[in-house]
Amino acid sequence: YQDEKRKQRRSSREHGRGYLPDLDIVEYVDHVKPIMLLLFYTGFRKGDAIGLRWEHVNLNFSTISKVIEKTEHLDTHEKHFPISEPLLDVFKKWHKQSGEPTTGLVFPSPRTGNRLDETALQTPWKNIRKFAALPEERQLYSLRHNFASHLVMDGCDLLSVARLLEHSDIEMLVEHYGHLRPNLLKKYSNQFA
Repeated sequence: YQDEKRKQRRSSREHGRGYLPDLDIVEYVDHVKPIMLLLFYTGFRKGDAIGLRWEHVNLNFSTISKVIEKTEHLDTHEKHFPISEPLLDVFKKWHKQSGEPTTGLVFPSPRTGNRLDETALQTPWKNIRKFAALPEERQLYSLRHNFASHLVMDGCDLLSVARLLEHSDIEMLVEHYGHLRPNLLKKYSNQFA
């Protein structure tokens, strides 16, 4: 995705639009790669990613603290999420590239400076799917499923996965991801024995 954007920009600059910023000298050509990596490394819903503010991100303590948008009408308490090392690196680079802001949206619209539209990632995701040869039916929400699936397959307990995904209980996780660890009960029985 980024290579294609850089190629397009080089062409534009060579054909009379030299005033456009040089994308070959920046880490991220736009908000797409950092936001996709945020979704990949946290399992966040798209709304929580595009609504993320710098006030929510603590780079020193590697945490995100925010109210979950989907359930904010029911629960207005801040939830706390760890930032993994690879994601911390992304945030630090994006923070620097964005001018090291202390407030405001982490991923503002490049056109308006306001919150990205809910559909802003549709075309980039379509292109990413094409570049990665992913099936067309693979939706952006698949990144959330991927996050949960890998945690479950790697042995993370369902309560911890539920907390990372900000589910109130593990019922949905058992229903959707329980099959990924079919021998878990036998393992625990043997472990006890």
